[in-house]
Amino acid sequence: MRLSVWASATPMLRVYDLARTTRFYTYGLGFTFVRGAATPAGDTPAFAQLRRGGVELLVYEREPAAGHTPESVLRTLLLYVAVSDVEIVTAELRIRWIRVATGELPGGGNYCDVEDPDGNILRFGAVSQPVLEALG
Repeated sequence: MRLSVWASATPMLRVYDLARTTRFYTYGLGFTFVRGAATPAGDTPAFAQLRRGGVELLVYEREPAAGHTPESVLRTLLLYVAVSDVEIVTAELRIRWIRVATGELPGGGNYCDVEDPDGNILRFGAVSQPVLEALG
């Protein structure tokens, strides 16, 4: 039996205003816009592919189902982003006027949390030394 090689995983974040969210990730968090597509209302959702370093995200726009508002739909995702230096990331985000919450991880190390316009949380935490060495 042949096995397939798993290459990567890319989180897909559901958003309700693609332009606003794309601006937040590019201008606020420093992601690069890679590609995107817009479709007519009612068709497949519009999306944007964003990248910063080794982190890639897909954000896609979808209207709430009939009778629901964006606020009534549970859509929060907690995404852990491993970084080499949390303090540098925290300082960079604050310079960009991004609101961050900081704390300590169980077992040691710091983190900072950022909430995007749609309620998704990005937690920036330290990557372990063996992983840093493996990445070169």
